[in-house]
Amino acid sequence: MQEASYVSYENIDLLAQELKKLGYSERKVVLANEPYQYHQFQKNGISKWITAAHPRISYPLTTHAIRSISKNKTLSYEVARKIEIQIPETITVTSKENIGLANEMLSKHRQLIVKPESGSLSVGLAMNIQDKPTLQAAIQAVFKLKDSAIVQEQVHGDEIRIAVINGHYSGSVLRQTPQVTGDGTSTLAKLIKAENLTRSSIKNVAVAYPSLSGNIINKDHLTNNTVPQKGQTVELGRGTMICTGASIYNVTDLLHPSYQDIAERIARFIGAGFLAVDIMVQDYTKKASPGNYWLIEINSSPVLKLFYSCRDGQHLDIAPALAKMIDQSLRHLGR
Repeated sequence: MQEASYVSYENIDLLAQELKKLGYSERKVVLANEPYQYHQFQKNGISKWITAAHPRISYPLTTHAIRSISKNKTLSYEVARKIEIQIPETITVTSKENIGLANEMLSKHRQLIVKPESGSLSVGLAMNIQDKPTLQAAIQAVFKLKDSAIVQEQVHGDEIRIAVINGHYSGSVLRQTPQVTGDGTSTLAKLIKAENLTRSSIKNVAVAYPSLSGNIINKDHLTNNTVPQKGQTVELGRGTMICTGASIYNVTDLLHPSYQDIAERIARFIGAGFLAVDIMVQDYTKKASPGNYWLIEINSSPVLKLFYSCRDGQHLDIAPALAKMIDQSLRHLGR
């Protein structure tokens, strides 16, 4: 664990800085009718790799099949089933299929979530669904974005993002929901005020930490005079993105090896050189067991900013290992 000192935390800039240390040069290439620049990397005067930075980098060895599996949650869950990795109960819904089955899930689970079958960054995500009108509204909202929706039991725990490079565990971060811990004397409102003061002092992160305002958490919390007990954790929301109040921590050395193994098995099964695996887990320090964890999704080209947004400055400096993987894969391909 170490604090990164990069000026830019964009994927392409992080990788370019590390690739230059390995003897590469970079130049930007504009191709006709394209809305963005391509980045070409050369070594010893020979072009080795060209990639677009937006919307996502296409890493060497990340094939169309790997991208399809990671992008489509139904395919991701099918992979998980084949290698006996737990997933939440899930069905795929279209305008013509499984609407009735989605309603039936409400009788089996206390809460449901709805999200697009393909997509990222929580676009179209609806949580805490407990009745049919809300469920159907969430499904229809997804249909405005995509042709199919995922309806899934809502599982609870800590969300962990695990990075795998060249088939091996490379580190993990905890995406902790917005929360405060009681001291036995302060009201909830005062604890949130103190948390926001701490957040305002967080520096050298790729993603700025916003204050926990009424736009992020229930505004009633901001004036709540209840005094939580000392050591009591009060969860203020279920967001796992920084913009929804989450806090990021490096848990590379704390994650139980069984979860490391789960992520490695997924990456090796689909042959991914670089993969981020998101799991929900009850206790990430204890061995994986039925009912203790669930695969949430996999991502073959994750945004690297999350790894450089640990609020305590102990970032997961993943760019050097990624650059080394890219260099090795290019040499393996004879480039």
